[in-house]
Amino acid sequence: MTKINNPRFPHTCKVYRKMTVTTSASDDPNVDEDDTTQTTEKVLYEGKCRSYDHDTTSDKGEVITALRDLALPMKQDEWTEDNAPKKGDFVEVNKGAFKEWGTVIDFRPNNLGTDILFRYDS
Repeated sequence: MTKINNPRFPHTCKVYRKMTVTTSASDDPNVDEDDTTQTTEKVLYEGKCRSYDHDTTSDKGEVITALRDLALPMKQDEWTEDNAPKKGDFVEVNKGAFKEWGTVIDFRPNNLGTDILFRYDS
């Protein structure tokens, strides 16, 4: 008999926030003197996950397929105010053969894990 490998969280992902930091030109030798703003990434979560389609229909009966769900093993009490994803944060999912990117629409933590609804950016 063949052993089936079907893990709960088969993918890896990164949820992050882009932050703009203003510095003076004298503080960082790598920054152009005219450019005092830099964009950095604050990683909110990086690890195992499961990404899947979240197919819905519009009021006209059209199927909307640009939405995805991301299941994370992080429970509600494991998030803090500093690392909890917010609307507008970014998602990068590695499914092995390909990657998905998107923007967070909704963050739904609970006692069993966390679901993040994101808009798929191709």
